[in-house]
Amino acid sequence: MLITKEKIILIICSVCGAILPLAFVLPMYFCTNVILGNLLSIVGVVYLGFSGLYLVTRSGMFDVFRYQFINWMSSFKKGVPLPYKDAYEYKMHLEEKRENNRYYWLPFVILGALYLIAGILFSFFPIV
Repeated sequence: MLITKEKIILIICSVCGAILPLAFVLPMYFCTNVILGNLLSIVGVVYLGFSGLYLVTRSGMFDVFRYQFINWMSSFKKGVPLPYKDAYEYKMHLEEKRENNRYYWLPFVILGALYLIAGILFSFFPIV
């Protein structure tokens, strides 16, 4: 089979990532006096920022904080044991979960860079 499940998900992420900003950019461009370069730059920065923050989160930077939050939330439930023995067990559980679930970051980084470059170009050479 030429098209695998991963390729289908990658194609869907790419198409949605390219089409969804149009719902923001087109109405703002035609209904307000905002420059197209500013709109595309905003979309590019949001895509790159989201990808960067998600990469930091997937690397395990905030696992201990998540573990403490889960313990704090479970402390309000009377008689319920803690879901994880310690932070290390929770971290190992999340690493196993991350290995099984892949994150498709490349389409968002590429689209974010393209939108940012287009935004910079349209800022210097505006469309009249």
